Amino acid sequence: MTNPDPASPPPDWREPSAVDRFFGGPPVWVALRLLMLSLVVGVILSVIGLDPFNIIQSLVDFVRWIIHRIENVFHLGFDTVEWIVRYVLLGAAVVVPIWLIVRFAKMNER
Repeated sequence: MTNPDPASPPPDWREPSAVDRFFGGPPVWVALRLLMLSLVVGVILSVIGLDPFNIIQSLVDFVRWIIHRIENVFHLGFDTVEWIVRYVLLGAAVVVPIWLIVRFAKMNER
């Protein structure tokens, strides 16, 4: 039995693509992590009493309009969806710009 060279990469190893390098991993997983982090940060900012919604008020109005249309069609209690969207938007107002700055800074390191 031969021992594999410890310096060589495993057989399933591949060089990350430019997209993976920019995002810091597979884009879908990065998006899911950003979504969850945005929700957590949004809840924390809301508890603290900070409200950056005046920056993205037009986006919130658009989301409310969509949710209102969905509620009129389905009447399934989309208040929970509106609550989640509200906290995600609040957290994303902080998380996404910081994430972009970090990603661009890491690209300059290479």
